[in-house]
Amino acid sequence: MRATTRLMDRLTLQSLKNKGAEQWGRLSARERVSLGSLVLFLVGVLIYSLIVLPGLRGFENSLSELQSNRELNTYVRSKLGGFVAAGPSGHKKSSASIQDLVIRSAKSEGVDIERYELAPSGTFSVSIPRVDFYKLVGWIGYLERNDVQVEGLTLSRVEQGVVSCSLVVKY
Repeated sequence: MRATTRLMDRLTLQSLKNKGAEQWGRLSARERVSLGSLVLFLVGVLIYSLIVLPGLRGFENSLSELQSNRELNTYVRSKLGGFVAAGPSGHKKSSASIQDLVIRSAKSEGVDIERYELAPSGTFSVSIPRVDFYKLVGWIGYLERNDVQVEGLTLSRVEQGVVSCSLVVKY
């Protein structure tokens, strides 16, 4: 039964191929060129819409993201420039009190610390997964006013107005 069905399908397909070739042979040269040009045009439109356009859109999105990251970087540098340049007032605090100050002040300012680490070089690093940018700036200002020196700051934009960051402070 299956062999008979397959044979019938092949014969039908062969018949359609013969009819198509016969129809193509009946066309004049001008009609063949026109039909061939139409097929090439449709293939070109298909390639353009399925391959080229998505690539261009991705490129434009990447450029706009790069521009917004540059704007954020410029803004952060302008706002935090004074914080980084400020030095300690002269009296030395212990590492435990700095650690306590950083953690307590983060909680009071609404900054959720994911991870913190005390380094033997006299620095204390803090990792914050999501924080409102203005809360972060206010918290860093509070730390600077309490003689905690910001040694390094790495920001990544999560969404509009929200960043993730790593902060290294020195005591």
